[in-house]
Amino acid sequence: MSELVIIACETGAASCGAAAPPARDAAVRDVVDSAIARLAASGFETPAPVIVLDASLGGPIATTLIGASDPWPPAAPLPPSLAGRTAIFFQAGLGAETRPDVLLHELTHVWLRSHGADDPRWRLDAGRATHESAVVHEGIADFVAASLSNSPTLYAGLGTATRSLAPTVRCPDDLSGAANDDAAIVSSALWELGGAGRSPDAMAEVLAAVRQSARDASRGFDAFVSAIEHALEAHPTRATHWNAIVQDRGLRMCHAPITLRESRTSSRGRDFVAAGTQRFAAALTRPPDASSPATALSEVTGPLQFRATVEDVRTLQIGGRSSERDALAIDWQSRDIDGRVLTRGRADFEGWPSPFATLILPPQSHTLTFAFVNSRAHDVTYNDLRVTALESHPSPTHALGAPESRTGCSLGGSVDLVLPLLIAGVLHRTRHAARRAAPHERPTHQR
Repeated sequence: MSELVIIACETGAASCGAAAPPARDAAVRDVVDSAIARLAASGFETPAPVIVLDASLGGPIATTLIGASDPWPPAAPLPPSLAGRTAIFFQAGLGAETRPDVLLHELTHVWLRSHGADDPRWRLDAGRATHESAVVHEGIADFVAASLSNSPTLYAGLGTATRSLAPTVRCPDDLSGAANDDAAIVSSALWELGGAGRSPDAMAEVLAAVRQSARDASRGFDAFVSAIEHALEAHPTRATHWNAIVQDRGLRMCHAPITLRESRTSSRGRDFVAAGTQRFAAALTRPPDASSPATALSEVTGPLQFRATVEDVRTLQIGGRSSERDALAIDWQSRDIDGRVLTRGRADFEGWPSPFATLILPPQSHTLTFAFVNSRAHDVTYNDLRVTALESHPSPTHALGAPESRTGCSLGGSVDLVLPLLIAGVLHRTRHAARRAAPHERPTHQR
């Protein structure tokens, strides 16, 4: 078992290796030892990490790094004598290093990695990043911290880090693209399954099921849901409850597209970095070049995709506001009324800070499904999503004339496209208000 080491960062130092003052070292050591003991008592044997105080993390209040090769965070690296050790970095000036709930969360990440779960990097799926493994890791860490604290509220008093496991969160409509927010998809479901803190026996059974499912924590939503189901086979009452939760919360529907409806979307104006924006993960490698043949592009799959009805539309425009120039493109496909794929492709965005992509759809198109592609090595935010019909296919009454050019919602006749659709406000604001950023937030590990 590794020895617990506590060090501090110094401003301008080449590495984080300074000794913490004795009184502070003792206070932090007591809380870390207590958290490790609480985890062990519940079957989560966790190796002692390196605790790094006074780090410069930017936004997160804490983060766990597995090994020494990761270039993040922007804090100075560990000294050579500690190279390769798992380290938990704490942002300077917040006091999070003495918070049991924060430490239980971070130590659960250490436990997951030490028990076979892959490091939850953002992965490239169908030509775009998916954050499923990070979401599951974050959800497990929040659930374990909440269950051992016997409280659904975590990180209270730490500003926007405060989050609650009490709200009912559903896939796919409550996905935002930020792993720490989307973690509530997992954590709140497990919290309900464990009796919401009212049944120690139920919570113990769920914690045991989580322990058995560690190796599936990096394989996405479906694999994790199935792993919990398998782990509960000896507890039929709990297994039945889990199946009901999965059904009610859509845990097997996280890959389904979010249907854009005018009635539940609203504009956030020009504030394109406000809470509620969609966040699109950094790609580990550049996606396929936009000039690739359409037939070579993968079908739109994975979480956080969108769908709109486009009957009779020939040309439409997808636009909004982006935090970076030339960062995003979209993978899209159109289907006929029977669900057959008519065409698919990739479209780059033009302009900034209100970029747009123009699509030309074939006749008989009924639905459009699209997902964002981010070619950057870091997250890009986007909101005020608008889908606007520019031109309709000629109807029989216009067959001998030029196609009608239209903007806005009405496309003529009885066909109404609920556009422009403005996303990122009502769509995510309500349920995300109680579960903003977790103790840390970044695209590579999402601790």
